Amino acid sequence: MFSDERLAKWLRLAGPPLHTRSIHVNVSLQGSQNGKRGSQEALVLLDSHAMSAILRSAWVRNAQPPCIRQRTPTPISDASGNHISASGLHNTKTVDMAIGDHTNKMRFDLAYMPPGDLDGYLPMAWLKDHNPDIDCKRRSLKWRSDYCKTHFLRSKSCIEFITCEKR
Repeated sequence: MFSDERLAKWLRLAGPPLHTRSIHVNVSLQGSQNGKRGSQEALVLLDSHAMSAILRSAWVRNAQPPCIRQRTPTPISDASGNHISASGLHNTKTVDMAIGDHTNKMRFDLAYMPPGDLDGYLPMAWLKDHNPDIDCKRRSLKWRSDYCKTHFLRSKSCIEFITCEKR
């Protein structure tokens, strides 16, 4: 075990945990339930290790997007291969996810995530499909692909969305 001084020195050398240097994005999730259309904001991590799009169960209980129980539970694993508690049992119905002017239809798996600022994850599959230009210095996403411009952008302009990076 490290002494407090050795731990502090190790943390200075190693830097902050990688998770704190990740890109967090504010998204708007819009869906219909019982004939009413609703919209909720969520803070998600652009995560290349996530197996699927995930929302924190506690966030879902508060925001109440339309959800369904999966017929065949499909447990989700984290980047280390460990089963994520309470995952694979429920997912959202298809919702519209908007990042700035970019809107696409998605389903999110529900999973236990520890309390904190983060509400969910966008997986590598989403990054591959939408392939945004990520400018870490300017903290922005830019939609350059013709596919996104044709199918997901509400206007002809290619806007940037400033991300929120938690430290």
